[in-house]
Amino acid sequence: CARAKALKFVKAEELGDDGRPPSPWISQGVGPIRVLKHKDSGVTRILMRSAPSGKIVLNSRIIKGVDYVFKGQKTATLVCADENGRLTSYIVRFGKDEDAMKMIEKIKENQPK
Repeated sequence: CARAKALKFVKAEELGDDGRPPSPWISQGVGPIRVLKHKDSGVTRILMRSAPSGKIVLNSRIIKGVDYVFKGQKTATLVCADENGRLTSYIVRFGKDEDAMKMIEKIKENQPK
């Protein structure tokens, strides 16, 4: 468990036209991110909730064959299924490099073979 900020990649055509230059990375929230493993089935997922509201920012199974990467500068990239089941890229920024590296280690450790 670590505190982090999640940014979701959104295609240009999905962004609204409000007169400012579009950034493809949209902030989803700040809060604790965890790797959780189901006791019975063994399925592992990544869960992040926004603080203090508790709104779910990210809730996705760890996907087989996806390369979860520590990018440096307290940042990790994750590929997860979004609420519609499509694969989406996320950048997760942590408070410390060590937190990002530990999270990637935990994900890779629990990734299905």
